[in-house]
Amino acid sequence: MEDFNRHNIHALEMNHVDFDRYDRRASSVATVEQLETQDQKVKNQQLANAAYIGLLTIIISFVSAFVLLASFMTAEWEFLLHDRQAILNLTSSGLPENILSIASPEWSDNVVKVEIRVVERIDPLDPNSSTTEKNRTTYLVDLRAGIYQACIVLPEQERIHAERVGAFPSCVSYLALTEDINRKRLVDLYPWLEKMRNLAISCSLVTLILVASTILLGAFGLVFKQLSALMVTGVLFLMAGIFGIFTYCFMIFRRNHQHGVHTGTAYDKFLMTNPILTKYRHYEGGWAAQLGAFGIFLCFASSAMWLLLARCLIR
Repeated sequence: MEDFNRHNIHALEMNHVDFDRYDRRASSVATVEQLETQDQKVKNQQLANAAYIGLLTIIISFVSAFVLLASFMTAEWEFLLHDRQAILNLTSSGLPENILSIASPEWSDNVVKVEIRVVERIDPLDPNSSTTEKNRTTYLVDLRAGIYQACIVLPEQERIHAERVGAFPSCVSYLALTEDINRKRLVDLYPWLEKMRNLAISCSLVTLILVASTILLGAFGLVFKQLSALMVTGVLFLMAGIFGIFTYCFMIFRRNHQHGVHTGTAYDKFLMTNPILTKYRHYEGGWAAQLGAFGIFLCFASSAMWLLLARCLIR
């Protein structure tokens, strides 16, 4: 009888031990499942955050590219305006001998017509050729200019009439001034002004190339989930912002000098040798400069977003 009781007690103890082991195993399995569920939730949350950051990054990148393109391609960075009434009020006693007359043309109340006596060589290509005096006509007109071109500010009818009579062109591209005599005169008198304009053009082109490259590289990185491509995209946006700053500085600070009002185009015809006329031309900033500054800021924001997106995907 005692042996039977001992056997029952031993069997009960063994069953209790089995139940404890089963409970521990079940609790361990439940803990592992909970941890896996939590890890999956964390991963899903990270993917959701990466998706939101990716969408915001794409939007900011496209906006920055559009803003920079609109700013760089427009001719509204600066306005070169004349004090027309002050010029017309100049008396003959206060004018140099080579300026014959100053008047308003019949076809416009926004333009100043100036008759100038100039000394020209009979053969412009021969520096030893004899010279002769001739009376020439030039016009002072308000201008709006950008990085790549300068245009007149006139009503449509007056602009068409000016082109028809050959007074001055509607727009002049800075990229097509290689053989222009006014550009050569600008290089001779104020070479720093021509260099700053060329540097602004070069930096703006580099900025646009970098932004275009970021769109292609960023799309490749997103489609194929290449983290290195995303990081390089962020660096390219950073470089685009830096070159954008260079462009902005060259465009703004070159006009802060007293001789910075010259353009080296047909609108400066016979003016660089007559400072009394350019004295009444002044510079005013345009809305495209502020738009360009906003685009540069968006470039730096895009750079930070691309690097943040790459970091989120690494995790």
